[in-house]
Amino acid sequence: MSRGRTPRKSAEFARAFGDALCGWLHGRGLDQSDAARILGLGRSGEARIRTYCHDSPQGKRSQPDLEFLCLACTR
Repeated sequence: MSRGRTPRKSAEFARAFGDALCGWLHGRGLDQSDAARILGLGRSGEARIRTYCHDSPQGKRSQPDLEFLCLACTR
């Protein structure tokens, strides 16, 4: 990986981000479909958010992309 990122650190970031996102949503009484609607992502966005908050069958989390991070920070 470039820029000094290791697969382990990327996995740690993905897990920390997903846990923080789910905790933030839960603390405000929102679910993943609410978040997708607020961010203007539609049904596909709900599925995308789910991949950040839950492990895949292989026990991994998806890395958030720049578009999602920008939307989450600005809306």
